[in-house]
Amino acid sequence: MASLFKVTYVFEGQGRGWTESYWLSASYDEHEKAEGPTDRLAKLRANLLGLEARIKAFRISKESEGPDSYLVYRDYFSEKINIPGVDNGGNITTSAAMPDVAVLLRCMDSLKRRHKFVFLRGIPDRVETKNGQYTKDVVYDGLMKAFVKGLAAEQWGWWGVKQATKKSKIKIVSVTKSETSLVTFTFAENIFPAPLVGKVTRVRITGVNKKSAYNGTHLVRVNDATQCQTVNPLGVGPYYFGGVGAWTENEFVAIGSALDQKIVSRKAGAPLLESRGRQPARPRA
Repeated sequence: MASLFKVTYVFEGQGRGWTESYWLSASYDEHEKAEGPTDRLAKLRANLLGLEARIKAFRISKESEGPDSYLVYRDYFSEKINIPGVDNGGNITTSAAMPDVAVLLRCMDSLKRRHKFVFLRGIPDRVETKNGQYTKDVVYDGLMKAFVKGLAAEQWGWWGVKQATKKSKIKIVSVTKSETSLVTFTFAENIFPAPLVGKVTRVRITGVNKKSAYNGTHLVRVNDATQCQTVNPLGVGPYYFGGVGAWTENEFVAIGSALDQKIVSRKAGAPLLESRGRQPARPRA
């Protein structure tokens, strides 16, 4: 039976941090066995980074299960690469562009009917010219093609909406909040299929209290066909009225090909997996 792993790479560069996630379809269940293809893809992805950027860790987990994350701290930097057809190979380790600058990669299934965008940050500054123009040389183009080939060769893909699924909105009949701020939604009709009971999924909530933090897509654990509870606490006020929920079945979509299309802006955040350090002492009363 095939297993579906979610692999999240943690990047850092120029004092900023970001992640990229890819899904892996495998014939095994052990997280450790997914480390091999994860390591190989990390090396291909790191070769597209500028000098100041790196992959500093990766996390492997199973979709719709948890907590089961397998976190590995391992540094990946761009390396000198010998590319077939290029006499002297090339060195991609030139200065990186600003962390918010990214190459837009359009990933497609084998029939090119479905797609997902991936934002590749940490790129070398030399491929972004004239204030946002994407300019590839033969070395960078070869490294990009090697990365795309690696995505398709080892059954990497994304977690996408199942095309046959019809999204229906089911009325909410009650919302309760536990002492630990976990929120339970109860619906007027069956919204979850029986195999999901006891498992983690996502549900989209809209229309609660008109404007509220209750609304949005939440990670929930299914209690039964009509009820679920959030996995994480929600900082919300009282429930007053209204609301509907929608659940859509997802499936693994394998990457058949990908095109690096243009330069875009994608905001990076603070460095990840870093200790906040010792907090400053507060004056005592």
